[in-house]
Amino acid sequence: MPQSACFIDARSVSRAEAVRSAAALIEASRLPVFLVRACDVAGARAAIRLAERVGGIIDHVDAEAALRELDVMRSFGKFIVTPNESRQRADTVLLVGAGLTKLWPEMVGRLGLGELPRLALQPERRRILCLGGDGDETSLSGLVDQTIKAPDEALPGVVAALRACVAKRRVGLSASHKSALDTIAEKLRAAQYGLVIYSPLSLDVLAIEMLMGLVVDLNKTTRFSTLSVGASGNAETLMQTTGWMTGFPVRTGFGRGFPEHDPWRFDTARLIESGEADVVIWIASAAAEPPSWVSRCPLVALTLPGSAVAQAKVQIAVGRHGHDHDTIEFVRDVQALAWRAASGASDLPSAAATLDEIATSLSREAA
Repeated sequence: MPQSACFIDARSVSRAEAVRSAAALIEASRLPVFLVRACDVAGARAAIRLAERVGGIIDHVDAEAALRELDVMRSFGKFIVTPNESRQRADTVLLVGAGLTKLWPEMVGRLGLGELPRLALQPERRRILCLGGDGDETSLSGLVDQTIKAPDEALPGVVAALRACVAKRRVGLSASHKSALDTIAEKLRAAQYGLVIYSPLSLDVLAIEMLMGLVVDLNKTTRFSTLSVGASGNAETLMQTTGWMTGFPVRTGFGRGFPEHDPWRFDTARLIESGEADVVIWIASAAAEPPSWVSRCPLVALTLPGSAVAQAKVQIAVGRHGHDHDTIEFVRDVQALAWRAASGASDLPSAAATLDEIATSLSREAA
């Protein structure tokens, strides 16, 4: 796929023709859905503006996990710390759930899990504890002090039992399981500065809330905080941008002329399954494949050059944010939006510029 290649029904066309065709599909749509897989703040802003203009919906493929986090934040609250602060201070780390180092490959090095905490009162090797996780992963080899294996579906019960053990309450467990949890509980209580790392992909809302309750309990006698490892980190970019532009998180629709948030009504997969959505604008200014269920209705795909999407009605090549052009996006290392210069600046249009071109091509009636 050449750098500037665009396609309509797999036929190579000019960029201008592809943009016009995308605009025509959106104009004719009853309910267009703008489904983001990866984009920066500029791309998110452009997608939200266009969704508002045409009465569409803005969603992210990782919205379900991101909304679990938000539900807990809104109803219960959270303790959050930056990776740098964790590296400096945390002497005890509890990993909850499987595959954390796969979701965040730089985690061990970024948090210095094999190093001494520099600001601990009594420096020693960090204690690494795993709850239902991958204590035998290669990247954690030789670092883990204790592991309690459990599948994801059993994690809520294990977290609840651990919280009870930390509070020294009675727990209905076998002697061996109770002993293992008591050992972890004692190490957590003995921490000078503790850190809990988890992923919302492994835990439901109630389990995350239980984990936050454990952290609250520990903070009565010591210091504990949390780090969340999402699927890609990009959902946070769209969540924050949607928040300040509309007052709501993702899964927000503009069909009645104003923003409305509803995680069930505006779930892209449900809308496609029910036939309510009749065109999807897939936005991926990073390497990504759309989910298979997207192909059930016409697809406008904004993708990197070389990312052929067989089911796309219209495909337009865009630059990779942070590589082809400067970017602002959520950066896990600082747990906030941050600016990054382009690592290989090129003339490829950004996702934001492409969405603005499509908006310009819409007729006055569609607006």
